Amino acid sequence: MKKLIILLLTSFSFATIINIPDDYSTIQEGIDTSVDGDTVLVQPGIYVENINFNGKNILVGSQFIIDSNEAYINQTIVDGNANGLPVVSFYSGETRDAVLQGFTIQNGTTEVNSYGAGIDFRTNNSSATLKNLIITNNHANNGSGGGISIYYAGSVLIQDCWIYNNYAGIGGGVYSFDGDSLFINNSRIMMNQSAGGSGIAIWRNTPLIVDHSIVSGNIGSSAIGLGHEDSQNVIREFTNCTIANNSTAFGITQEGGFSTSVINNCIIYDHQVGSINLTGGVFQIDYTLVEGDADGWGVGNIDLNPLFSESENYDYSLQISSPCIDAGNPDLNGNGITWENDPDDQDPDGTRMDMGAYYFIQIIGCTNPIALNFNPDANVDDGSCVFPVYGCVDSTAFNFNDEADINDGSCIYYGDVTQDGSIDVIDVIAMVGYVLGTIQPTPDQIILGDVFTDGELNI
Repeated sequence: MKKLIILLLTSFSFATIINIPDDYSTIQEGIDTSVDGDTVLVQPGIYVENINFNGKNILVGSQFIIDSNEAYINQTIVDGNANGLPVVSFYSGETRDAVLQGFTIQNGTTEVNSYGAGIDFRTNNSSATLKNLIITNNHANNGSGGGISIYYAGSVLIQDCWIYNNYAGIGGGVYSFDGDSLFINNSRIMMNQSAGGSGIAIWRNTPLIVDHSIVSGNIGSSAIGLGHEDSQNVIREFTNCTIANNSTAFGITQEGGFSTSVINNCIIYDHQVGSINLTGGVFQIDYTLVEGDADGWGVGNIDLNPLFSESENYDYSLQISSPCIDAGNPDLNGNGITWENDPDDQDPDGTRMDMGAYYFIQIIGCTNPIALNFNPDANVDDGSCVFPVYGCVDSTAFNFNDEADINDGSCIYYGDVTQDGSIDVIDVIAMVGYVLGTIQPTPDQIILGDVFTDGELNI
C-alpha cells in the first residue's frame, strides 16, 4: 500500500512513498507512477531492468535513505543485463532535485558513440544528484563514460560514490561533454579503463569541481583528461584530491583550449611518465605534492614520498610521518585570514589542512606512557607531559618531599637512628651508645636521634 506523508512547507502538500516491490514489482513502474516530490523506496534485491527518470524530480532510493546502513548499497542492485542500454537514464530535463541514492549500478553495456553505460545524461539540460552509489562493471564499448556520461546536459552532483571497474573509449569512470557543471565530492574513482581520461574525462566547456576524492588504479594514457580545442575560459578545480598509483602515463593531462585548472592541497603521485602533461590552457597548482614536477606551478608545492598507509591496498590515508600533514594551503579561501584564526582553513581536527583526500587525524596530548598525564589516544605530543617525582610523601617523616608524587619507600623518621624503617629497642640501644660515647653517630644519626629537636642527643 502506498503511504502518504504530509509535508508542512509554506502550505500543505502531499508526497507519496512508493514501495518496491510491495506496490510495484519494478523500479520503473514506481517511477512511472510518481510525481515530483515523491519517493520510490526500493527494498534489497537484484532488479534486472533499465530505468529512466522520465523528467521526474523524485528520490529513488534504497533502504539506505532510511537508516544510512551501507550494507543496503551492496544489497540493492540495479542490473542492466548488458542489453545495449544504460542502466539509468536522465534524458528529459530533470533538475538536481532528481536524486538516485543507495544502490549498486552494474552491468550496463552500450555500443553507440557517446552513450554512457552505467548512468547516462544527455540534452534537455538533464541534471541529477547521485549519492551513495557503487557504479561498477559497466561497458561503453564504442562510447564515452563507462560509469557516468554527461553529454550536452545539465548540472550533476556525484557525492559519496565509488565508481570502479568500468570501461569506455574515453572516460572509463566519468565523462562530460559540454555539461553545465559537474561536482564530484568525497568519491572514489578507481580501476576504470579507457584510452584517455580513464578516471575522469572532461571535454569542451564543462566547469568541474572535485574535492576530497580519490582517482587511483585507472588504466589508460592519463588518469584525468581535461580540455578540448574548443574549451573557452572554463575553470576546473581540484581540492584535497589524491591522484595516485594509476597505470597511466600521466596523472593529469590538459590539452587545447583556454581552460584553467586550479589545484590545491592535492597529491599527484606514482605515474609511469609524469604527474602533469600540459599542452594547452593554464595550470595553477599550490600546496600540492607533485611527484617529479613541483617547481614552477605556484607556491607551497613539494616533491616527496607522501607516505601513504597502504597504497598497494588502495589505502591512501597518511602515515604519521607524512610530509603532507599540515602542508596544505594556510588560506585556502583567500580571505587573508590564515588557518590559525579561520576554521574554514582547518581540517576537522582543528589543525592546518593536509594534502590529499584523507586528512591525518591529529589527537594532541602527552604521548609518553610514563607521564602522569599520558593520553593513550594522543598521536601528536604537545609538550604537556608531567612526569612523576619519586620520594617520601609522608609529612611526618624526616625526609618528607612536598614535591613528590609517588612514595619510593625512602621515608626516614625521627628516632629511627638505625634507619631500618622502624623505631624499636635497637634504636634505643644505639641512642644510649651515642649519649655515653661508646658509639660514634653519623651526622644523619645525630639528626634522627634528636627527637626533641633541641640540637642535642640526650635521654
